[in-house]
Amino acid sequence: MSEKLSSKDLLWPLAIVGLAILIYGGSLTNGFVWDDKDYLYQNPVVTSWAGLKDIWFSPKTPFYLANTILYPVTLSAFWMEHKLWGNAPWGYHTVNLLLHILNALLLFGFFRKWAPRLAGLAALLFAIHPIQVETVAWIVEQKTLLSFFFFMLSCHALLKFETTRRKKDYTIMLLLFTAAFLSKATALCFATVPLLYAWWRHGSITKRDILLTMPLFILAGISATATVHFEATAAGAQGSLSFSFLERILLAGRIFFFYLRQILLPFKFMTFYPKWILTPTAVSAWFFPLGVLGLYALLGWKHRPLGRGAFALLCFYGISLFPVLGFLDVCWMRFSYVADHFSYFSAPTILLLLCSTGSFLSEKVSTELEKRGWEPSLFFKRSIFAAAIVYLAALSFHLTGNYKNSFVLWRQLLLQDPESPFACNNLGEVLLESKNPAALEKAIALFETAIAIKTDYSEAYQNLGRAYLKKNDYEEAVRAFENAATDAPVFTQALCYYRIGNVYLRKNQPAEAIRFLEKAGRLQSHPDYQKRKYTSFEFRTGNFNPAYEAQVYQDLGEAYLLGKDAPKAVQAFRRAVALNPGNANGYSGLGAALMNSGDIPNAVKAFAQASGLAPENESAKTNLAAAQSALNTPPRDAPSVAAPR
Repeated sequence: MSEKLSSKDLLWPLAIVGLAILIYGGSLTNGFVWDDKDYLYQNPVVTSWAGLKDIWFSPKTPFYLANTILYPVTLSAFWMEHKLWGNAPWGYHTVNLLLHILNALLLFGFFRKWAPRLAGLAALLFAIHPIQVETVAWIVEQKTLLSFFFFMLSCHALLKFETTRRKKDYTIMLLLFTAAFLSKATALCFATVPLLYAWWRHGSITKRDILLTMPLFILAGISATATVHFEATAAGAQGSLSFSFLERILLAGRIFFFYLRQILLPFKFMTFYPKWILTPTAVSAWFFPLGVLGLYALLGWKHRPLGRGAFALLCFYGISLFPVLGFLDVCWMRFSYVADHFSYFSAPTILLLLCSTGSFLSEKVSTELEKRGWEPSLFFKRSIFAAAIVYLAALSFHLTGNYKNSFVLWRQLLLQDPESPFACNNLGEVLLESKNPAALEKAIALFETAIAIKTDYSEAYQNLGRAYLKKNDYEEAVRAFENAATDAPVFTQALCYYRIGNVYLRKNQPAEAIRFLEKAGRLQSHPDYQKRKYTSFEFRTGNFNPAYEAQVYQDLGEAYLLGKDAPKAVQAFRRAVALNPGNANGYSGLGAALMNSGDIPNAVKAFAQASGLAPENESAKTNLAAAQSALNTPPRDAPSVAAPR
């Protein structure tokens, strides 16, 4: 803020800082929720010291988080924070709060160029509005906060460049813009800001204005192409998002007005909103897209009462929302078509437009009332303003508690939407990790409720199978896994068949175990399996072990040994150790299979490898000694060795 603030103007930044701390201070004691672990303490590029190099030069982020490869600035911030306070949630929450406060202050400084009288109120509303709670209280949304921070710095750099016209200032603007979209692709909408700003200032856009924005659009195009590709891949792998063209238009209209309603009428906020039913044949469904066209036409045609700035703000609102209007496949839309954090960039424009409209109408009403001999007192106006601020602050403070931990998050969502299969499944997952037997029964009930609501809910079937396994109810576990595999993607089928085979192995039924494990092994070579492996629900939820593919063949080898088919067991164990050379049990199994095949020398080598990988394993030492002893023993008297279970 290059201009000096008066004592009156200084009250706005103080109010922004004070109320933000008051509202979000409680979030500093919140924990991690849902996918925080994927981005932080289970993300190898964040937890390892070498991760910073990998983030920028050789990204190793799992493909299910492929879009984060495009956001090295955010991952670098997480990496640095992890080195400062490790897995302590308060540190990340503190950074989120500080970034939100800085964003509101930067917004205040920028709005002072547009509308000095309204800048303070608009920035304060941005800081305390309930629609911002999800972004500030959810650690993983630091990417949105960080992106907006660099976005606002880019806006300030633009203003400076407009004054100085120096190449240095233009270069700084480009660098800040790059940092913004490398934090999160939503910031790509900045490419249109110079054009909107020029139109607002002069009423037209010159050739020079277009040329100055060309580098911005080139950078935006490259980033947008990569982001769209990764989002579409992740969305397609986790469930179909196929919409017809007409459905996408209907969806865009609903989403456009949804965020307007949430900002202008802030009453009900949810982490995941129920999906709408899109019916192109219903006449009423077209009110929303036609309403969007009508709103732009009206404000574009009769923008003079509010000025060109009003139409420019509405244009930016639509541009900033375009990536999440439904025309592009966004992975989040598998769960809900809308999310509060999607509006972080667009909210300021509507809030400033709201303040501008309110000021315009207030002056009109006051003038009319004065003509009639009655003038509203200043105390009355301030009371309305104070009541609105108190309401918004209180609601935001209350919503912050919803992100206390995953259990609270999903329980609250279930209270708000009892028909949400997603809430039932995720709350059941949390309870599934509990050691309390009563929690296990509640988890099973929640999974069954999710399935009753959404009969093809493969994830819920898988979790139900895991719950029954934990309960040692093998029959129900097999039934759940079989249902999960029905009409599921290839990867999910492979995992379910593996689990079914593992259950039969536990029950000492080698024939059934072999049948399902062989199915799982065959599916592993399927192109769709390899393509979707790291975008799967199982990997995202931490249920997928990278060594699982080797485990399929290890279990298959054990099943062959139980079925007295040592040659096939040897083949299976060889495949297992090839896929996971660091697994001592795989070499122990191979040694056992070789012993039963009569290949004692190679069995000794396999057991020696197992003993070297796990020197503390007494079983490996015993097997090695038995194999070495067998070298000097007649073959018919050689000891039989069982594979490790």
